[in-house]
Amino acid sequence: EGLSRLQCGVFSIGDADDDLRRLLRLAETRTRLIATLLDATEPGDLIEALNHHLGGAHGIACCTLWARLPGEGWVHWSGRSHCQPSPVGPPAGGGRVGLPGEPPALLLLETQRGASLDPDLLELLRDLAPGIRQLLDRWIERSEAEDQLRLLQAEAHTDPLTGLLNRRALEQAVPEGSYGLICLDLDRFKAVNDTYGHDAGDRVLRRVVEELKRCHRQADRLY
Repeated sequence: EGLSRLQCGVFSIGDADDDLRRLLRLAETRTRLIATLLDATEPGDLIEALNHHLGGAHGIACCTLWARLPGEGWVHWSGRSHCQPSPVGPPAGGGRVGLPGEPPALLLLETQRGASLDPDLLELLRDLAPGIRQLLDRWIERSEAEDQLRLLQAEAHTDPLTGLLNRRALEQAVPEGSYGLICLDLDRFKAVNDTYGHDAGDRVLRRVVEELKRCHRQADRLY
């Protein structure tokens, strides 16, 4: 009976020691992830840090961030870069930590074989969820601004009727070295506009562009 009590006491001390080490690891992980959140400019930076800090000791095999972008679909990060938008959302299973706000987003945690999710680790990530949401929102705003800028640049360098590059694009894209420039003019085009109207003239121009696109070489540029 005395030996049993002694063994029980040893086991209790050992369990308490393991639990203390686990809590210390969590505290250290929290500190490092908060520092990453403060410095990160891309969601991929955070996910890379999560995979680094949560693997091994915390039993996490993979951590991914999923977000459903309006009008585009789901994107996800498993490292620094993100995948292209897809209608397919996060797979079933694994631990999930939802991010507050819109658009829908979540952290998906996959454990290593034989490991179980630590409830305290999930609680830690839930505490960090508002900060992760802010990082994601900044990335979305930046991406939308970059898309809008690309659209405006394309509109400024594109003829709205034919879709070809315009004179502004030609003046900015003069190549170095030797090159050839072929100018086309349509005979009796003014007569088409005067006789059948400008809508008919527009259709003629679009049809000419279709023929040019069909026969021009890959290295050629149409303006």
